[in-house]
Amino acid sequence: MGNSVVGMFHTGVKDMCRFYGLVVNHVVEFSYKPPNDFTIRLFTVADEEITYPAVNCQHTYGIR
Repeated sequence: MGNSVVGMFHTGVKDMCRFYGLVVNHVVEFSYKPPNDFTIRLFTVADEEITYPAVNCQHTYGIR
């Protein structure tokens, strides 16, 4: 995926799940290192791990 700009998330994980089109049964882990390193790791119900690389965030994330 490389560096890309993603949109603003106001409500944390739920917005991210909708943004990436994930189903309810995904488990999401994410880390944020200011100012712009943002990593998302997804686990499906089949324990398949999907990792998104860090993205360059040009917006402020409302992570709760």
